[in-house]
Amino acid sequence: MPMNGATHLSRLTKLEAPQGNVGVVLRPCEVAAAVVLHKLLQVRFEDVTVITFDCAGTLDMNDFTQIVDEGGDPWKVV
Repeated sequence: MPMNGATHLSRLTKLEAPQGNVGVVLRPCEVAAAVVLHKLLQVRFEDVTVITFDCAGTLDMNDFTQIVDEGGDPWKVV
């Protein structure tokens, strides 16, 4: 069963900070989930480097606005 990366990060860091530096690669939605878990004291960011990237399906706001203004459907572009 697939699991959200933020859940794995929580399991790794919830009780104590990892020994040494740890790098994690998370999708942007997983980073947002990890931040929420951090606020709930379920993720520690000490000694953790988060690496993320832009989702392939995102559009720049100017491009989105231009598509809508031209009468297009931005959901079909992605």
